[in-house]
Amino acid sequence: MGVSTNQLKEMRKKVIDKLANKSSEPSDVTCIWDYAGQLEYFITHRIFITDGNSYGVVFSLVDALDKLAKRRDPKKGHFEMTNLQMIIFWIRLIYEYAVLLRDSEEKPLINGIIASPTISLIGTHKDLLTGSDAEKQAKIDVVLGKILEELKGKPYERHVDREMYAVDNTTALDEGIERLKIKVGGFMKSMARTVPINWMDFQIEVQEAGKTTLRMSLDKIAKIADQCGINEDNVIHVLNYLNDLGIILYSPTNKKLKNTVIINIHMLIGIFMKIITVVEPDDVKTAPVMIQYWRKFDETSTFLSLEHFSRVDIFAFAILIIIAKIADQCGINEDNVIHVLNYLNDLGIILYSPTNKKLKNTVIINIHMLIGIFMKIITVVEPDDVKIQSVSSCTHMCL
Repeated sequence: MGVSTNQLKEMRKKVIDKLANKSSEPSDVTCIWDYAGQLEYFITHRIFITDGNSYGVVFSLVDALDKLAKRRDPKKGHFEMTNLQMIIFWIRLIYEYAVLLRDSEEKPLINGIIASPTISLIGTHKDLLTGSDAEKQAKIDVVLGKILEELKGKPYERHVDREMYAVDNTTALDEGIERLKIKVGGFMKSMARTVPINWMDFQIEVQEAGKTTLRMSLDKIAKIADQCGINEDNVIHVLNYLNDLGIILYSPTNKKLKNTVIINIHMLIGIFMKIITVVEPDDVKTAPVMIQYWRKFDETSTFLSLEHFSRVDIFAFAILIIIAKIADQCGINEDNVIHVLNYLNDLGIILYSPTNKKLKNTVIINIHMLIGIFMKIITVVEPDDVKIQSVSSCTHMCL
């Protein structure tokens, strides 16, 4: 969740008052983002993971590390990764997106002991562990030991806090949560940057504009910066700063995106929620009014009509008219639809080719489904399989 414009104005007033020695009130503000843990969403995480934050990898202490990770829908079985491998997967993902992809310079260690961005290990369901308090702690220590052993020698090991935060959400003041808040608060204070007051003015103006629009051109952003007293040379720095905070999205190294700034991230997330949605087990097929259409899909692998469906994640593609309607529902005007589609295409979330006459009115919104189709059409067959099929055909013809 981000900081509202009103909160920013109040913070600005406190900063001014503090500089004038009129107030000594604390001015720390922490924004918490809940990243979806389902693998379906991991393709979107690289957009929001930056090197200016502290991260927590959350998992259940009840699930054995050597067991296969459970899927959201139990009818679909398990993942091919164990719970331990899943934890390491998310740690590696954070390292890849926040460090490697950003190609940022190595920052000073936080408190001289841990690299930025920091990653905390948070084990839930502590209350469901059996045994005495000492026995519970012993089980927690075993889990932490196995994770740290798996991290040995990995480049992301230096980013992981070597303390386990075992939490019990059934209590009002959980000891594990309190320790986590203190530790992460310390990390964030060490990572905090001192910026000019006009950078806060700029943030207020950008967020105000973001109430009505998703994106803004770099030229318009530069004009707002100039009105706030920020010279042209410093625009790139303030944009990178706000990008690291998760206030905006800006990709100066991407040739196609370097002149576009996303100033309303929540609106963008709204689009993602329309395109990528984790469906509750059987939640669509159990709706009586939908059964006939699902039956048609099961029989022919096609739908009678797209307008029967309120979500687009169950399709491999959508026509541009439907995409425009979705954009309108998300508060995006018609003029910005093409920019949003190009942005999502460049990020690899969708496939869209406006310069192709045959494809310009079609948007591929489920790339995984498209890959599945490719796998049906183009398959590398093992040599032995070919021989077996050839012999079977020959035998059949001879008979």
